[in-house]
Amino acid sequence: MTYISAHRWQKRRNEFNHDWLKNQYIPALAKCRNLLDGRVEDPEFEAVFLLKIFPQWDHRRATLVELISLYEQMMSPQTLLEELPLSAMRESDKRWLGPLVHSLWLARTPAKQLVSSALEAFERVNASYERLKDSVSGADSSAIFLSPFREQFLAFRDDLQLLANAISDLPRDIDVT
Repeated sequence: MTYISAHRWQKRRNEFNHDWLKNQYIPALAKCRNLLDGRVEDPEFEAVFLLKIFPQWDHRRATLVELISLYEQMMSPQTLLEELPLSAMRESDKRWLGPLVHSLWLARTPAKQLVSSALEAFERVNASYERLKDSVSGADSSAIFLSPFREQFLAFRDDLQLLANAISDLPRDIDVT
């Protein structure tokens, strides 16, 4: 494990949570809500929403599961044993010190609970998505045909916001306290 791996994890987390989820996908669902409520008209958006925007979850969810699953491994202070000056230690010392540092980190931080919360939020979103996907399957993408599914869209969007918060709760830096 190296700092580069932790850095890569942090970059992928940011790309998923901030760049895509918070700044693209959730706002697209908010725009869909405005269409369903008749507050805006956007025929181009209506035409592509069900075909191109909504299904993005199908393509992104595996990335999220991987990110959550790798959190403990990538963000443990144990990874710092592979960086200077700690990397200069004898391998025999790193073999016992690494697991000790990791165990202390787990005991002193809510790392496991944060991962569990993020996975629970993912499961809620995924179930909400599948229900909505089944409901709108074969539906015309115009707001008038999607309006019966307004509450499901809102529930999906709300679940996504909770997921975004759970991902944000995962610390961005390696905690050595």
